[in-house]
Amino acid sequence: MAPPIVKRFAISFQQNYWLGFLTLVAGCGVSGLIALQPPAPPPAPTYSAFGQLIPKELPPAFTTTGNELQAQGRGISLSKGTLLSGRVFQRATNRLEKNGVKLSPQEIRKMRERNLVVDVPEEGEVGRIRLQYTDRESPTRATLILEVFMEEMVDNSRWLNTSELRSRIDALSRRLEQVKNELTEAENRFYRYVSQQGSDLLAIQDGSLFSGITSSQQRQRELGLALQEIDGRINSLINQLGLTPEQAYASVALSADPILAGLRGQILGIEQQLERLKLDLRPEHPTIVKLLKEKQVNETLFQQRAQELIGARDLAPVPISQIRQDSSLDPSRQRLANQLLALETRRAGLFRQLNSVIATEQKLREQYEKFPDKQLQQAKLVQEVEFQRIVYQNILTALVDAQSAEAETVGSLSVAVPANYHPSPPPQP
Repeated sequence: MAPPIVKRFAISFQQNYWLGFLTLVAGCGVSGLIALQPPAPPPAPTYSAFGQLIPKELPPAFTTTGNELQAQGRGISLSKGTLLSGRVFQRATNRLEKNGVKLSPQEIRKMRERNLVVDVPEEGEVGRIRLQYTDRESPTRATLILEVFMEEMVDNSRWLNTSELRSRIDALSRRLEQVKNELTEAENRFYRYVSQQGSDLLAIQDGSLFSGITSSQQRQRELGLALQEIDGRINSLINQLGLTPEQAYASVALSADPILAGLRGQILGIEQQLERLKLDLRPEHPTIVKLLKEKQVNETLFQQRAQELIGARDLAPVPISQIRQDSSLDPSRQRLANQLLALETRRAGLFRQLNSVIATEQKLREQYEKFPDKQLQQAKLVQEVEFQRIVYQNILTALVDAQSAEAETVGSLSVAVPANYHPSPPPQP
């Protein structure tokens, strides 16, 4: 007798054998269709280049600025963002383009996302940085691209290390230019002051100004004595002649003029004739009338000539009697009058010299009194120039030190394993 399970299977099969048959047919059909499909193409070949970077310790610095930055812990953060910064990509793509390798924007995007792999040690750990770049064109291209990127990463580490130095150099250069202009202005102010006041300051410092004041005083005493002597001689001549220097000048000028002397002789001759004729003739006699007219004409000419000589054309006419008296100096009195005029001329010259010496002394005294202020101003200008020179020298020293520190700064990375190509295993069939 059959078991119950077999009986149930037999009953179920009799009821559903068409469904099973259809399922079998469908399965065979699908399997046949799948078997008839062509095989999938093999994956496209890829070429991977590998390389390694290693952090390195900074060498000892020989500049003050370099030592300060090292004491502050100079260095870069070895993060993936730093290694794959925009500057690295920009410089690397430019170099590759010059070498005939042009990266499309899609390739650059894929490099950022997956094709360029950067394995950085965990924070706080020191180890090598492993890099891998996968390219689909050729192993040479993959190696070149990775090599250029590794070199730019090393260069970028130095660029980051010198960023603070570059900022300091720029600031010092701008400040140095400002201080240089301020120093030039201070020197120009000092030079202008020395050119204007230097001779006075030097004269005071070497004693020549004080000697000038003393000499002026001595010269004043000498001129005073000379004037006293001349005044005495002038007074003596005035007493002898009975003429002032102005009157003596007029008398000498009138007595020495030959025209005036001729007119005076003619007038004297007419007067002598009139005196003789008056004894025999009446005043209305034609001869006497003629002589009087001739005398009048000569006196008019005599008066006009005298006014021309003494420069009195625009003044009231000088009386004939006065002119005749002034123009009648004898030779000895003329010599005395000439001496008086010479002494008066010398006296006027000495007075001018005395006034000039007095004015010079006053000017020298004013310069001497202003010396403390001028000396203080000079010291102030000198101090300003020295201060600007010290500031300029300090900034220049700091700038040279910063430039030297920039020159001696190296990168924080070096190439441990150059970029090289490792063939990928062939795909499995």
